[in-house]
Amino acid sequence: MTSWWNKNIEKRMDDFKSWVGDINQPSRVYCRKYIIEKNYENIIDCGCGIATDFYGYKNDNCSIKYTGLDSCIYLVNFNRDKIEMIEAELEVSLPIADNSYDCVYSREVIEHLSYYNKTIEEFIRIGKKEVIIVWFIFPSEDEDEINYWQEEDLYHNKYNKNKLEQFISSNTKVDKLFWKEIDDFNYLTTPQTSKKHILHIILK
Repeated sequence: MTSWWNKNIEKRMDDFKSWVGDINQPSRVYCRKYIIEKNYENIIDCGCGIATDFYGYKNDNCSIKYTGLDSCIYLVNFNRDKIEMIEAELEVSLPIADNSYDCVYSREVIEHLSYYNKTIEEFIRIGKKEVIIVWFIFPSEDEDEINYWQEEDLYHNKYNKNKLEQFISSNTKVDKLFWKEIDDFNYLTTPQTSKKHILHIILK
């Protein structure tokens, strides 16, 4: 995943902003309102890109402490003068202490990884109260589909929902999980909508 962004982000920045730059996207609004209502004091946005959600909280006059994490050095430097940033890969142990953030948030990232196990384990480890994962490729009843696009050097995976839920629930730090489905903007077919599926992992 990192290699794709490092190779493409500078020449495709305008495209990227059109994909992820709308703070009023319904799934983003839902997540911000939920996090604000929960009175979470801090959040880490894993795979934050251009930190769109930071500007959403700022627009909502929310004082939550926001930290961004990304593996792409260009994006880390792009955000660094505005917010606290951590440069780190998502498929290895993160350089972050246990229980560091009330909420660990990750949006449309897990599908691009080679698999989810290590990353979700790390999200749970560094989270104190909750992990929120927004999916654009919704896990289904079908078997895992690991789709590596060699020409793009990027994964577009679709995971088995039951297997995913069982993996998460087996972690002793997890209390419960639930899903929320949102009718969202589709940047490719606006004004049509697309579905976003949001996984809430509540921690003990």
